[in-house]
Amino acid sequence: MMGYFERGLADRDSFHEIGFEKINQIVIDYYAKSRNIAKVMEPITTFLINISNITVYIAGIYLLAGNEIQLGTLLAVILYGQLLANPIKKLSTSMASIETSFSSIKRIFAIIDYQKDE
Repeated sequence: MMGYFERGLADRDSFHEIGFEKINQIVIDYYAKSRNIAKVMEPITTFLINISNITVYIAGIYLLAGNEIQLGTLLAVILYGQLLANPIKKLSTSMASIETSFSSIKRIFAIIDYQKDE
């Protein structure tokens, strides 16, 4: 990419002749896909984590009422479940950051693609 930028700054016409517009369109398409994925990922992961927590709580209370496990065991399972869910939440948040990055790239490429009226 740096080679494209370097050639573009030196000679704008040859910069576009070698296919920068094609590369720019590919990046814009990836941006749109990442935006859609990021918007869907966070609610889905939150929903799945909540469902798994509810399942663990219900099963734990049932087993605790039947004296099959102790309270400490139930608390340990709940804490391990939360430790497992934290990286998943962070991944979902990272997807939102990637979406913001692609948005910035789109704006930069729009500026580069701007052609002056001659």
